[in-house]
Amino acid sequence: MQATTAKWTTSVSRTVFKIFSFSTLKGCASCPWVRYLSRYSRLGSGAFETVVAVLLLIRKTARLGAGLTVVWMTAVILSHIFVLGYGWFFVDALMVMVLAVIYLLLTRGQSQ
Repeated sequence: MQATTAKWTTSVSRTVFKIFSFSTLKGCASCPWVRYLSRYSRLGSGAFETVVAVLLLIRKTARLGAGLTVVWMTAVILSHIFVLGYGWFFVDALMVMVLAVIYLLLTRGQSQ
């Protein structure tokens, strides 16, 4: 019971955090580098994040969504370290990645 509650809490918090962190889809007015990104690349990455968020909400595809989140957030974290610099979006990417890894660790032995 306790493990199920922890998995459920991690899954819900990760999904909510991911849904409310669509900075790529809406753009960041305080980030000067946003003007260099084309509208289509922001919309493409926002659409990918939306698909991953939907995968996280479906029980059978939640592990796939968490895995894709880890891969995506690795790229985001590396781009922040080497190109964009640190800030709230870096912390946001770290939190999403940590929550996805926790979910993957909690559900690693289960097949759905």
